[in-house]
Amino acid sequence: EATAFLRDGTFQALLNQNERRQGRLAVDVLYRHLEGRNGASDQVWVPPDVVLRANLDLALPERKPGPP
Repeated sequence: EATAFLRDGTFQALLNQNERRQGRLAVDVLYRHLEGRNGASDQVWVPPDVVLRANLDLALPERKPGPP
């Protein structure tokens, strides 16, 4: 896993794409569109999170088994 490479110094940084945030924003945009509210766009920008060894535990907490 990439986090192991970050911990041992093989990688200097990771970019977390945050799929959960992307999905939540997509559903929100769809909901606003179906309600007829303004603000629906064909592009939604989700900035990636830069993960360093110093902020690894905060940025990517250990994932527990179960539903996403």
